[in-house]
Amino acid sequence: MASSSRFRCGVILTCSCAISDAVLEKPVAICAPQLRQAIGQAISEVTGGTPRELMSGAGHDGHAMIHLTDIGMIFVRCRGGVSHNPAEFVSVEDQGVAIEALVRTIALLGGRQI
Repeated sequence: MASSSRFRCGVILTCSCAISDAVLEKPVAICAPQLRQAIGQAISEVTGGTPRELMSGAGHDGHAMIHLTDIGMIFVRCRGGVSHNPAEFVSVEDQGVAIEALVRTIALLGGRQI
């Protein structure tokens, strides 16, 4: 029987980094304040809670439209936080909340009561 000490090893890792040049620069796609306000109000009405605002790296979605119109985004939670992956999963209940929030957002922007 092999001794466990035969399989022990020591590893010394030394790393030094200096950031001197930007590796990647991306323009931002800022969501329109009136859309952020309407989305936030709609989420509050649907959930009864306070909506969270977050800084997103979803510029690839916004950049496609930002030069044509104002943009806003509603993010729907995914199981385990997994997104843009074949394992991504959103519950039917969360999909329903997101759809209801979107419909209310549209109604608010159109000045309609629902």
